[in-house]
Amino acid sequence: MKSTPSGSISRLEAAIVGRLELDVTERRRRIFLTLAMAVAVPTIVILDLVNFFGFDTAELIADGVVVVVLLANVILLRFLREGIWLYRLNALLIGFLLLFYMTGDLGDGTSVMWSFAYPLGVFFLLGKREGGVWISLFFLGAAILLFTGTSRTGLADFSTQLQVRFMVTFVICTILAYSVESLRERFEEESRSLIRQLELALSEVKTLEGLLPMLSLIHI
Repeated sequence: MKSTPSGSISRLEAAIVGRLELDVTERRRRIFLTLAMAVAVPTIVILDLVNFFGFDTAELIADGVVVVVLLANVILLRFLREGIWLYRLNALLIGFLLLFYMTGDLGDGTSVMWSFAYPLGVFFLLGKREGGVWISLFFLGAAILLFTGTSRTGLADFSTQLQVRFMVTFVICTILAYSVESLRERFEEESRSLIRQLELALSEVKTLEGLLPMLSLIHI
């Protein structure tokens, strides 16, 4: 039997959620986190293998720790009804890893580009308000590294052009991610409102059904 995308997502959801009764928001966050890990873990492993001889030991160890923690998330989420602290841990861990990558940059900006995906993931997992705080702290740390030229391989001479491009691009990515999250929250609230209206209408229909036998007796 051919597997469909919806069937694959259903199996993934069952593997993550297990028998826990979770609301829509928590299910969404868990599926997103697991999909992100399904992409991130193989990517990190492949890049480490390809560049094994060019990487320093500290970066390999950092990547290994991140991979282990991300894989442990899948197990822990099956037993936790509220995963907010795990989401915060992941935001902190990935943020530190991206900043750590920057400290090994040689000034060409290769390691900086990974940071542009950070706002989307953080807003999706932690929401607009808390996500905004985490992203602001990350942006501050990245700016310090870029403008001080801090590097594990010596002073990385980040050009003014790279500094400006990073700042502008990161802000644009953050605004876009914020807009996407705002739209998602609005549509989700509209869906919940519609569900509440349908439940109310269904309740009224059931009430009327209960009155019908009484009305029929009165008519007789």
